[in-house]
Amino acid sequence: MRENYYPKNELLKKHISYVSFSQSDKEKREFFVFPNPGAAIALHNKHRFVQQQKNVFRTVRIDAGAVLLHTNRIDPVKVIDEGEKQSFTIVFRPLGVNPFFRENLSEILESAGGEHSYIDISAYGYSSFPDTIFQQSEIEKQLGLIEEFLLKRYHEKQIPLVKEAVKMLMDFDEHLSVADICKKIGTSSRNLARLFQKHIVLSPVEFRNIVQFRYSLNKKTESGSKALKDIGYESNYSDASYMIRMYKKYTGLNPSTFFDKVTIDSNYVFLSL
Repeated sequence: MRENYYPKNELLKKHISYVSFSQSDKEKREFFVFPNPGAAIALHNKHRFVQQQKNVFRTVRIDAGAVLLHTNRIDPVKVIDEGEKQSFTIVFRPLGVNPFFRENLSEILESAGGEHSYIDISAYGYSSFPDTIFQQSEIEKQLGLIEEFLLKRYHEKQIPLVKEAVKMLMDFDEHLSVADICKKIGTSSRNLARLFQKHIVLSPVEFRNIVQFRYSLNKKTESGSKALKDIGYESNYSDASYMIRMYKKYTGLNPSTFFDKVTIDSNYVFLSL
């Protein structure tokens, strides 16, 4: 079971796309999850993820809650999931997670050894977060505590140039090149790449590609029967072969096979094995 909720606080609405609550039974599941342009913070009730090999993670039982940061990544991740569990996942807009840390995302990533997925952030002032939430049993109280905790953590962060570039990279009406964006905001491609790595941990090109992948995915799921060639055109893919190449990169499958197999549960996109 998965349900999505949306922030009530106006400040949090600017930074958070939604909060997803998930509850699973004892059944074992293996599935893939796919790149997203926004980071997420996951709160797990007495379980966490451990890495078995590159991009393969398994859930394990622990005695307390766990709080993990999902930074932006390029590769699909395989999850081996088993047992009854409850989780909240706070899904942030691009750059939305940054005001909730004093450190830059690149610093957090580096402290975790450079791994892009499932970073334990208890040492960053979040150690009490999951247990505080799961001590409550009513969903409305839990959501209220999540907002209260995040508002206490919030500090405004100025991230010049990146914010403007992100807006342009996500504009599907005016498809500007990275070079043109740099000219408009008055910086070099090298400096913009450095800033993106610091605050988003993706290059501008990788960020745009993932935004484009997610945009096309949403277009397809919203339209249902619309042809893939029309989805590709609306998503600014230059041709069918380029769209296929990007889907294989981010999902391991071509678009038609991917959409035959994928499941979308309250904005959560996964492919069961």
